[in-house]
Amino acid sequence: MLSLRRFSLFLLCQILVIWWVIPQADSWGADWSEWRGPTRDGQIPTDWLPEKWPIELKPLWQVKVGIGHSSPIVVGETVYLQSRFGENEVLQAYSLKTGEWKWEQGYSAPYKVHPAAEGHGAGPKSTPWADETSIVTVGIGGNVTCWDVKSQKLRWQKDFTGSFSQTSPLYGTAASPIVHDNAVIVSLGGHDEGATYAFYLRSGDVKWNSLNDGPAYASPVLAEIDGTNQLLTQTQKHLVGLSPDDGKLLWSRPFSTPYDQNSITPITIDNQVLLAGTRQRTSLVAITKQAGRWHDITKWSNEEIPLYMSTPVTYKQRLFGFSERQKGHLFCADVSSGNVYWSTDGRMGDNASLFVSRDHVVMVTTDGLLHVYRAQSKNVEELHRYQITTQPVWASPAFAPGMVVVKDVDTLSAWSIE
Repeated sequence: MLSLRRFSLFLLCQILVIWWVIPQADSWGADWSEWRGPTRDGQIPTDWLPEKWPIELKPLWQVKVGIGHSSPIVVGETVYLQSRFGENEVLQAYSLKTGEWKWEQGYSAPYKVHPAAEGHGAGPKSTPWADETSIVTVGIGGNVTCWDVKSQKLRWQKDFTGSFSQTSPLYGTAASPIVHDNAVIVSLGGHDEGATYAFYLRSGDVKWNSLNDGPAYASPVLAEIDGTNQLLTQTQKHLVGLSPDDGKLLWSRPFSTPYDQNSITPITIDNQVLLAGTRQRTSLVAITKQAGRWHDITKWSNEEIPLYMSTPVTYKQRLFGFSERQKGHLFCADVSSGNVYWSTDGRMGDNASLFVSRDHVVMVTTDGLLHVYRAQSKNVEELHRYQITTQPVWASPAFAPGMVVVKDVDTLSAWSIE
């Protein structure tokens, strides 16, 4: 009887441990810990935002930070931001609840801005990646740095001086890192000469590198295409699919924009990839493997909705994008055909960050406005419009349950959406 009771107590303890661990793991996986959120596609978890938005957003806190277009990220109760202070690129940590400064680390990073990009400043532009142990940042000059969360110290750093004729593309490194199988993957190098690298997260040792044309400003994503895991990204002159395990080039499709400004993060829809760029048609491309060879087939193409730097989002067979035409406007199109359902008037801003949650499209423009639209509406249906800052917003915001964190020119602020 005694042994049975002990066994029952042991079993109960195990059940309680499992019950506690699973919610913690689910919660961790939902952190806004990388470019465009936990699934890297602008999808906000449905339980983070209310079904009915408030009349006004409540300001929670605001702190002065450095310059740059790097987006904030949120891990647990901490907000991380990489920005520039003078000649240094600095990673800072703040309390998500109060905005209280926690710690910071940085390094010297002098950088000369290309004359055509002077209005965007000296960066950084890449968004960090983080988990509970590590933070990876990429500087505007191409430095890749891994920080240890527990010790808050530098773990390793890669400087590609001497590896390429230039260590960053014409307008500065902007691609955000991604992690696969404990390896950090990012495209590096300069104009006409670069490579995609994978570095082991713990040591910084090179796992693989894949030589290709110069890097673009788009960030890579991971997806399963026709049964094969792939790393998808725009390079300087192509859309490519690589094996994330060894860097092998699976397929490549020529694609370039004026002044080599490829900057749209790939959006995958089943076995299809959305391809877009400034002054180019927006297209849906089916990627298939037949008789051992990969093929890319254009399913539709629409010249009326070109995209510049703003990456679109999808929701229930609808595509939402911020076109550069008419000095910036939002459109809603059919995913299967590319036909436009509706579009807003123009002059909405130079750029916008797009997200979806429930039946809402959330858009933050460079004019410092946060817009909320009905996603499934037959016509334009703007539900709310909030002025969240009077300074330009180029960095993509970060979300947490009931909150949005916004980086403008030199300010980081948090707003309650409850």
